[in-house]
This record gives sequence, structure tokens and C-alpha cells, in this order.
Amino acid sequence: MPSAPHPTRLGVVLAAGAGKRFGGPKVHAADGAWLAGAIDALAAGGCDAVAVSLGAAIVDLPEGVLPIMVPDWAQGMSASVRAAIEQAHLLGTGQLVLHLVDLPDV
Repeated sequence: MPSAPHPTRLGVVLAAGAGKRFGGPKVHAADGAWLAGAIDALAAGGCDAVAVSLGAAIVDLPEGVLPIMVPDWAQGMSASVRAAIEQAHLLGTGQLVLHLVDLPDV
């Protein structure tokens, strides 16, 4: 999925956490199916660029999906939200759509 050079709508999958209560990082859940579903939902929903926040676990992303490294991921979801907002600002994006990785039925 190629990303637009200056996307108007950036979709970000929030997936940087350790998933302690889940038993491990949710970015790995269902052998990556949760992550793939979230990426697809954002792309199909009208986002012209998609990114994934990463921290506790680093995974390979599909071509065109931007990684957002969240070094302070252990501080909680707000760290991923701050990183997503910063990425949107850097890209000059007008709209930001956030999606949790642990919503597999979306």
C-alpha cells in the first residue's frame, strides 16, 4: 500500500504496548491477523497513509505502512497517541484516525 507523500488522512494503529494482561504484545496476536485487519480497516476506511506504533515488540510491516517507533511505550497508550500526533504533524496531515490493534472485528 503506497502512502501519499503528503497524506490528508493518516490512520495509525496503536500497537506499541506490552499487552501484560493479554500475555504478550497484541501486535503478535493471532499470528499478526489482528494487526493486518487493523491496517486493512484504516486503508479501506479512506486513510491515504497508514502507520503502526511499535515499542514493546517490533514487527515487519507491509510495504507502504509507516512504522512509528515509540521509545517511551511503557508510559502507556498516551505515548503512542503523542507519537501519532507528532507523525501526523511531520507529514503535514490534516486528519488523524487512531485504531487500536485489539479490535479484530472492525
